[in-house]
Amino acid sequence: MAEKVIDVARQITSEEILEKVEAIDIGNPNDAGGSNNTGSVMAKLNAILTWIKGGTETFTENGTFTVPEGITTVYVTACGGGQGGQNYDGGNAGELIYRKDFTVTPGKVLAITIGAGGKAGADGGATVIGDLITLSGGNSTTVYNNPQTGEPMAGGEQGYSTSAREATSGDGADGINSEGGKGSTAKSGSSSSIYIGGGGSGCYMGKGGDGASTDGGDATPATGYGCGGGGAYYYNKSSAVRYAASAGSPGIVIFEWGNVPVE
Repeated sequence: MAEKVIDVARQITSEEILEKVEAIDIGNPNDAGGSNNTGSVMAKLNAILTWIKGGTETFTENGTFTVPEGITTVYVTACGGGQGGQNYDGGNAGELIYRKDFTVTPGKVLAITIGAGGKAGADGGATVIGDLITLSGGNSTTVYNNPQTGEPMAGGEQGYSTSAREATSGDGADGINSEGGKGSTAKSGSSSSIYIGGGGSGCYMGKGGDGASTDGGDATPATGYGCGGGGAYYYNKSSAVRYAASAGSPGIVIFEWGNVPVE
């Protein structure tokens, strides 16, 4: 279900309003008929007001987005679902775009599909935004980069040791306003081996899952959007100990339009 928020993002200048008026082509409102009659002029004025106010619409579930009248550019933040934690690496983040601009047609309806977070051991689902773009879920084949930093949003690698040596698993990468899950350190026995879960990658908001560990038990689930789950844990001492990996978090789609600041 879509959550709709309308907000005035910033003050605008008279030059910006004039530019928008000229682009919409109000024409001569004194004309008795044709494209410049009263109804047409009011429709165009309403389109300008829509642009001045600006707005956002957020989808965390499947739905449809209708491009507002007078809007020809939208800015989209969105991601695919995060990969579930693996045996024993942390899950990778879903593909992410941040405030990417798209040219659109006023009144067009876009079908939105939100990618599911991957269960433990499974890839995340794809997020589809009409015919604008499809964003892949987190997977082991492709590691997607953080669009702000250019750094890969990968889950932390597993830690492994044997013969009474210490092992440390890696933390997941950070996303946008999103922290990577934590790995941990443990030591195997003299005649045993140990696998420690890596942290899931961050993506957008929230946090990647912390890896399963001796102290914490099962990996913690990812939160936010598009983040990877934490990796599993296994210790094969005389009585084997196993802790489960966790799921990734689902995708999201955020539309912004009109009078909004562009970074």
